[in-house]
Amino acid sequence: MRVLRIVCLVACVWSVASGLAGLAVSRQGSFSTIFSFALAFVCAAGFYGIQRRVPITWVLGWAVIAACFSAFLFLALPAAIKVPKADHPWIATSGVLLGTAAVALYWSFWWKRQKAYFEPHTRKTGQ
Repeated sequence: MRVLRIVCLVACVWSVASGLAGLAVSRQGSFSTIFSFALAFVCAAGFYGIQRRVPITWVLGWAVIAACFSAFLFLALPAAIKVPKADHPWIATSGVLLGTAAVALYWSFWWKRQKAYFEPHTRKTGQ
């Protein structure tokens, strides 16, 4: 879980930096800035939940897996559909769907095994 905490912390710092850069340098739209700060908040909450072993964090981990799965499909499927007919776009689309499902399935099994980390009765009491 140490690596996951580091990932959450780095993503939080990166999102804050992106939001601040959007405000100060690039003058990006307000939606992008708000999204950056919202993502920073979610990453900070994830870091805190993993650090303190808050049980709701395990449940929210499923939402993160589903959101990442959906976001990738939302971005990758339009590109796969635009493959020329001569190159069989159904192959590219099937590959995106199957590959993304395989990755999501792997991380789902991994996350399922982490439940004991968040359960109160399995925590060390320091005795």
